[in-house]
Amino acid sequence: MSLTSANAIIQIAVAIVFPTPQQLQKFSTDNIYEAPAIAPNQVQMGVDGFQSAGKVFVSRPVSIDLMADSPSNDFFDTWFSAEEAASETFVANGLITLTSVGKKFTLRNGTLTSYTPLPPGGRVLGPRRYEITWERIIPASS
Repeated sequence: MSLTSANAIIQIAVAIVFPTPQQLQKFSTDNIYEAPAIAPNQVQMGVDGFQSAGKVFVSRPVSIDLMADSPSNDFFDTWFSAEEAASETFVANGLITLTSVGKKFTLRNGTLTSYTPLPPGGRVLGPRRYEITWERIIPASS
């Protein structure tokens, strides 16, 4: 089994703008996406040494890194521009398929929470990073 991420597939649909899922392509050199750890439970320790805990619902941010010349930058530019024009938030749904490990992750009720309007200009143009914050990420075997 390989751990390559080169065959990862990310598809995202934004109902108002892209009702058909769009497959993202031409990811950054070092990163395709990143999903930080979440804290699904809150824990409190009483002064008497007894601990209590409770389930809390948390959003799940996922950043996506695309090369400066990725055609998928147009997807995010169009999504952002449509929201700006309408002064509205448009919700997305998506799917990440990790072929190398036989897993799929269904992405539900996502919002564009970070948008990089242009690539960083260095010796060569750098990658653009976008963040979508999802209500749910549901894992499954593919």
